[in-house]
Amino acid sequence: MNFIDNTAKSALLATIIFWLLNLNQITLSSAFFFIGISLLPIFLCSLITISATIYPIFVIGGKTKLARKKLSKDTFRITQWSFLVFR
Repeated sequence: MNFIDNTAKSALLATIIFWLLNLNQITLSSAFFFIGISLLPIFLCSLITISATIYPIFVIGGKTKLARKKLSKDTFRITQWSFLVFR
């Protein structure tokens, strides 16, 4: 997993979705300025989210196919139990 590459792609996708939803609230001439400014906070939010949720799974899970299979099997069980408890 290339951490910086994935974070940059996530930030770009989040920026596009954010500005597609909010584009009608500002004029087109000022949109480029606001899009440029909003890239940094959105990138930081993506960085924190990926480093706190997704990246530890890849680090703990290991690189071998057997380790990834065991991790997915264990996390699937935890997900099932959490849905049953919080339902």
